[in-house]
Amino acid sequence: MNESHASAMPLAEAASVAPGVSSAAILESCAATRLMLEYALRENGATDVRVCDALDAWLPGLERVDLATIDLDAVDLPDDLDVPGHVYVVGITSDCSWNSVERALRCGARDLLLRPLSESDIRNVLACAARAAGGSLPGEESAERHLLRNMTRLLAERSTRLRELSRNVPPAAPPVEQRQEIRRLEKQLRLLERAKREWEGSVDSLDEVVVITDDRGTVIRINRAAERWGLGTVQELVGRNLVDLLPRELIEKIGWGQPGAETTVDPDGGEWDVVDASERHLHVRMLPVRSSPSPQRRWILILSDQSARRVAEERLRQSEQRLREARKMESIGRIAGGVAHDFNNILTAIKGHAQLLELELPEGSEFAEDVREVLTACTRAEQLTRQLLVFSRRQVLNLCPVDLNELISGLRRSLSATVGESIRLDIETCDEPLTTDADPSLIERIVLNLAQNAADAIDGEGRIVIRTRRRNVDPAEAESLDLADPGAYALIEVEDNGAGIAAENLSQIFEPFFTTKPRGRGTGLGLATVYGSVKQMRGTVSVDSTPGEGTTMSILLPLAEVMALDEEASGRHADAPIERRSVLLVEDDPQVREIARRALANAGYAVLVADGPREAEMRWATHQEYISAVVSDIVMPGKTGLELAQEFTSQRPELPVLYVSGYTDQAVHALGDLPPTQRFLAKPFTPSSLVAALEGLLRESVATQ
Repeated sequence: MNESHASAMPLAEAASVAPGVSSAAILESCAATRLMLEYALRENGATDVRVCDALDAWLPGLERVDLATIDLDAVDLPDDLDVPGHVYVVGITSDCSWNSVERALRCGARDLLLRPLSESDIRNVLACAARAAGGSLPGEESAERHLLRNMTRLLAERSTRLRELSRNVPPAAPPVEQRQEIRRLEKQLRLLERAKREWEGSVDSLDEVVVITDDRGTVIRINRAAERWGLGTVQELVGRNLVDLLPRELIEKIGWGQPGAETTVDPDGGEWDVVDASERHLHVRMLPVRSSPSPQRRWILILSDQSARRVAEERLRQSEQRLREARKMESIGRIAGGVAHDFNNILTAIKGHAQLLELELPEGSEFAEDVREVLTACTRAEQLTRQLLVFSRRQVLNLCPVDLNELISGLRRSLSATVGESIRLDIETCDEPLTTDADPSLIERIVLNLAQNAADAIDGEGRIVIRTRRRNVDPAEAESLDLADPGAYALIEVEDNGAGIAAENLSQIFEPFFTTKPRGRGTGLGLATVYGSVKQMRGTVSVDSTPGEGTTMSILLPLAEVMALDEEASGRHADAPIERRSVLLVEDDPQVREIARRALANAGYAVLVADGPREAEMRWATHQEYISAVVSDIVMPGKTGLELAQEFTSQRPELPVLYVSGYTDQAVHALGDLPPTQRFLAKPFTPSSLVAALEGLLRESVATQ
């Protein structure tokens, strides 16, 4: 190839004859020259171009490049400069003297470029570098002779161009205008360099890995997010093939499955979701670089780590599932509570009339047994409605500090009788006290209920383990377990090695009346009452079961500070005298109101009856100085029993108040810790239990005055 042809060679053709020039190192003080060289090298196929502004940064790594340029005008060359022999070194200077040739020889240069650089000069150098890489340069020519010949050629070409340009050169601009134009161009150049640095810095700061590659997957540019992902340094990755870096699944989709294969992706690109070797969930976008001046196709790949998003989406899905479950259970609980309320009012009337009838029957009456059967049936129905109220979390709890270790250990005899002799029962309590604010009788029923369920799941011999321990719950776990607050909790586990629970039934086991037991062996309210009781004590219950291996029921209850118990509270002043005077009875249900009136009247009280809050206020306004106690329903039209009692006690703080209700909804939750002058009696009640509750309240009130 002659020189005239080489000088006119297009950039793409220079790249095609220079397959070996893939990496280069530039040492240049002029920003414009740096940009020009870097652009030319990259557009001619160089994938690794290192730009330096000092000799110390330029020398390391020269053994890995094919071509290196050095600024002979600005660099102080040491005497012992050692450049690898395979590197095609090009000196750049504005000095056309023999001194430049000597400096070029000292740094091992094999070619020279004169300032200002032109595209044809750079094309010639790339062509020579390509021929040198291919071994086609004449080996007998000395370096000095080659440099002098190149400089002579460059000067001749420059003189020819100058003569051609001088024919049409306009009159020279005034020196002032020339300086202004130079300053303007220098300012634009600085702005371009700053914009380039800012753009590269912005891309490097992205969390996503951004790669520019060719059709075969060779990395041309890559941002520094790859280093943060642990893929390697930018210098190591440039020139490598993405086949070595990306998941095999993605490589197959792009079409790089075979070595050297070109992508088969749609010209407009594509998107995929894959998992890499580090278990990262990746979202990959591949887009064509439409503005690239290179004749070869370029692609940009954007790799986003979606792992955190996947975790957040899974948490959101679980939260939505818990919300749907909570709403379902709340709806079922509301229905159950409403049924229990109405049913309790009916039971109170039936049971009250039956007890009054039993008292009035003569001894030996043939109807006495029938009345006792009615009372027995009422008791069974009362237990059913109590379970419904427990599930709907509308029972009134008698909360007090309870050591769960002590309570469960004290149940060993009852638990052994519950599970039977063929099942081994182990109770494993932790060493430290586990004190929680709970209803002791409710905890006992919960543990016995779970032990009974575990025993029913074991066919023949087996083992049940009841264990307690302390567990600290962090905020994330509290949210996942639907607990109100993080912190210290007491854990109760009931584990069996029975038949286990089928996966399709796990989401329904806490629903009322759901049971997998044979007909007649269960009501389906056992676990429903456990669920409602634990929730009402601000805890949670969960199940872990494997069919054929067993089930573990886990209960978490918040730990409380140990409070000193008042030893005299339970039985003090039991024999304090009371004075039977007038009682204001407020009840909107006529049957319950009549039973309560007859019971209190038979016990010797003068009863003032009111069918609702309005009539009660009228009775109070007229007879308040004669009223010794108030017996009031809680849920009534217009005003609750709580609001009515607050109105009366604001005038007489010592007034005893007995609340009764079969529907202990939000009003009953507002009771909290009742003062000694107030008590609660749940419906259905018998005439005797009503009188006993009122007399106990009056004794307590008299003793505290």
